[in-house]
Amino acid sequence: IRDTQATNNMILRPVEDILMFDGENIYQEDISMIAVELSTKMTYRDAKMEGELFTTMPSVRTINRRTIKYGKTMQEYNNQEIEGLSADIAIPDATKSHSQEKDRSKNDINVTLTVQNGKTVLLDTKVNKPWKETNAHLDKVQALAKNAAIIGDGDPEMNNALVTDEREFQMDLIHMPRATGYKLWEDSMMSFEERKQIMGKLKEIQYTLKNSVKKHVKDGDLNTLRRRVEMAVDAFKKIADDLQGAGCSKAARFINKFSNYCVTFARLAIDGREIPWNSNVVERLMGEISKRCKHKWMRWTTDGQEAILNIILIRYTSKEKYDKFKKRIIFHE
Repeated sequence: IRDTQATNNMILRPVEDILMFDGENIYQEDISMIAVELSTKMTYRDAKMEGELFTTMPSVRTINRRTIKYGKTMQEYNNQEIEGLSADIAIPDATKSHSQEKDRSKNDINVTLTVQNGKTVLLDTKVNKPWKETNAHLDKVQALAKNAAIIGDGDPEMNNALVTDEREFQMDLIHMPRATGYKLWEDSMMSFEERKQIMGKLKEIQYTLKNSVKKHVKDGDLNTLRRRVEMAVDAFKKIADDLQGAGCSKAARFINKFSNYCVTFARLAIDGREIPWNSNVVERLMGEISKRCKHKWMRWTTDGQEAILNIILIRYTSKEKYDKFKKRIIFHE
């Protein structure tokens, strides 16, 4: 609008007082966010094609750049949210994706969750970084209590990094018989049916203990529960001894190493502390990663993989938190 009353013929743009423009960027934050949200569910190229059904979309390269930018921003916002959380459990897991970088064929993806007040909370996402960096980050923001329980599989790097000082480790009860079955296969001393029988015995010990915890915590009979824990550990050791005698040394060593960690949830229940006995919550989350990131034709840089995972996983764990972060990005709050 030209101000005809002004001596210098000033031109006013009232729309700028109503709409917030992101500097001189052609594509403003709301359009970019639409493109990025589409890219979390489909390829960057398909996101552009799908978005152009209803508006003009940025180029594929621009969508990729905005995804990396927003992913890092959401990671920063999430770090602010979990600071001082002091969660009493952590549920970590790892997976891999195909790499686009010349010096590596696979990306190592490490994800850590917790559960607070019945809600899943994303604590950390790292790509191509050791578990020690995850632990250092969680310690820095005080996201985990000093005596937190770590629930997961038997990954030695993960356990050595996260299970420190007063922290306890609970092996996922689903993982124990499954991993033992693989070790028995490696030992090559038993038939498939024999391996199934051993796995069945392990499951019986575990689920008998799980039911005992539920029963005896409810009726307050903690002395009986203590005996049940001891019986379970002895039963694991007996199976390990029998396997060692049968020449199945790898399976025997595995059971001996992890049998005490299969009863952590029961020992803590005696002290009045309830923790999960499985890592199902993170297993379901790994399915979300697979849907978008693990198709055989997809290739990722480290930054691109980490960024899109932060967007996907924050949205998966908390739609409310994701919408808040998205609003902060769009309106620069």
